[in-house]
Formats: sequence, structure tokens, C-alpha cells
Amino acid sequence: MKNICVGFVLALSLMASMRADAAEKYQIDSEIWGGYQAYLRNIAHGNRPGAFAITKDGHNAFYSWCEETRCVAGPSYSQTAKDSCEHEYNQDCVVFAIRDEIKVEYEVVASTASPSAPSAAPELDAAPATKIMVSSAVRADIDAYLRNAHSASRSWALAIAKDGSSVDSASCATGGSYSDGGDCEPTKGNPQELASKKAIKRCGGPTDCILLYVGDKKASMIEIVAQ
Repeated sequence: MKNICVGFVLALSLMASMRADAAEKYQIDSEIWGGYQAYLRNIAHGNRPGAFAITKDGHNAFYSWCEETRCVAGPSYSQTAKDSCEHEYNQDCVVFAIRDEIKVEYEVVASTASPSAPSAAPELDAAPATKIMVSSAVRADIDAYLRNAHSASRSWALAIAKDGSSVDSASCATGGSYSDGGDCEPTKGNPQELASKKAIKRCGGPTDCILLYVGDKKASMIEIVAQ
């Protein structure tokens, strides 16, 4: 009975928080809106359980979902998404959506510098190609990655330092496997998104590195030039 009461109080607390959040209107940037569309695809537009949380400034998001027919019992997806969002970004977060039902007032903005509100994420023109000079050793590492990035059982990504000094790869198991854990934990996102984040993290972070390949496909307009 004690556990039931605690769970009921937690549910009431979360519901009260969500009602307070709904009274505000949040501006989310187009990248987060794109992440929400990816989340919707993962939950089959509401046919699977999940929740999507955003930081209150609208610049970051975190979602929790289950891709299996039967999901493991535990904290609610709303609570997991909100708590993980706050832990990941060290900011206050709100539950933006439960399954495919948006719970707050919002508008999508093109950027923080231009707070207009398009009805959907804007389509961006292709960026001009950027040349990155690499050594023969780094070129060899890229070639080795491409030879290994065809596995159907894993999602792969390769990040490169912006100065061309190094590359780092990462992979996460596909098919709902929980064996990888850590950065590949399925509740944090789909395998390809997590592998991409993991590769950039290993390389040195988004300030110093950029995603070069997603699987065996170029992820950005970068031309690799051997020194």
C-alpha cells in the first residue's frame, strides 16, 4: 500500500508540473522540431509508448521510448525523459509530448536570432563543401571505417576533428538490443542517433569535431584532401 501511495503522489506531482508547464508557451528551434519528428517515427506516431522532453529554452531535448511490443516496467516515460533531460543538459526541462500528444503550448522558430514561427522546420539550402586536410594515417583510418560500416546488426558513425588531426568511430547494436548499455542505451534514442553522438563525443565533442559519415553515407558537405 505504501508503494501505491508513493506512486500516486509522484503521478500527482508530475501532473501538477505538466499543468503549470502548459500555461507557458515554449519556443523550440527547428533542430529540436526535427528531433521530435524522429521521435514520432520511433514510436510509430503514438502506437508505441514514449515521452519527449525539452529544456525550457527550447534548444535541447531528450526522449524515452520502447520499441518492443512488451516493455520493461519501471518509471514512467514522462519522468524518465524529464529527469534524463535535466541530467544531460543541467537545465530545467518540461515534458513536451507523451506518445504523440503534445502537452504544452509551443512555436517553432528558425533560430534564436530570428524568432519567427514557421509551421514546420525550414528547409535549408545545401551548405558549400568544406575542405579538411588529413594525413595519410587519418585517410587510412577513414578507409578502414568504411570497410567495417556495412554491418546490418549495428549502426555506425564516424566523426572527424575540424583540423583533420584525427577521426573516431562508434557503433550501437540495432534491433532493440540492450547489450551495449551506456551511450547506446535504447531509452536515449534510436541506435543511429546514439552512435552519431557517441562518435562526436569520442572525437572531442561538437566544438572540435563534426560528423563525417553515418553508416557509409556522407553526413556533411566535407571534402577530405590528403596532405
